Amino acid sequence: MANNPLIQESIDYITKNINTKTSEIPKHLLEYWYISEDVADYFSTKGDVSPFYIFLHAFNTYNKTLGKEIELPTLDIMAKFGQFQLLIGLALGKETKVTCNPVSLFDFDNYSKLNITDL
Repeated sequence: MANNPLIQESIDYITKNINTKTSEIPKHLLEYWYISEDVADYFSTKGDVSPFYIFLHAFNTYNKTLGKEIELPTLDIMAKFGQFQLLIGLALGKETKVTCNPVSLFDFDNYSKLNITDL
């Protein structure tokens, strides 16, 4: 993973832009973070875990900006990752033909206000 320049670009982008909306995130980063498979299938394979690593960095960075350290149970973090993936898919137009307004991708506390269901 360390040799992949997209990982470092992702970390740098998230660290500097934690309050950004989906419409402001470069498309190539959204595409890199997006997984096309079901979240449960993603975790059962031994493929590239970079999107999950990027998600964890974003989640931890967001909580640090709020002065919080949060450890979620495995199922909760997987559900949050699924919601993160759904928002990326919507931003890329992969989940539906319906368009939606840009959202703050890294505002994990407000996912519940968006009525995002667990995948």
